[in-house]
Amino acid sequence: MKLTGKCKEAFFNQTLYTEITFDLIGELFQNALIIDFFDSVGIYISINYDCISEGFELKIYSNNYKVCSGIHERTEASNAAIEKANEIFNNR
Repeated sequence: MKLTGKCKEAFFNQTLYTEITFDLIGELFQNALIIDFFDSVGIYISINYDCISEGFELKIYSNNYKVCSGIHERTEASNAAIEKANEIFNNR
């Protein structure tokens, strides 16, 4: 599970999933559900491909915080953004 602390608790309180059923779905769908959850709590994740660096640039729009750039796989970029958004949520 990518989420921790009060963020994880809030996620499962808002969804119909349990940890067990959530772990049964693929990582791509897990990331989509988690990113949708962050949208609902005012933490917006933007993942865009940058042709110049040939990698993904990540931004989180709760604090207009740029996470990192130059990641070459979308799933890796999503995971990095989710990790940082989780940290932001837990520090609120």
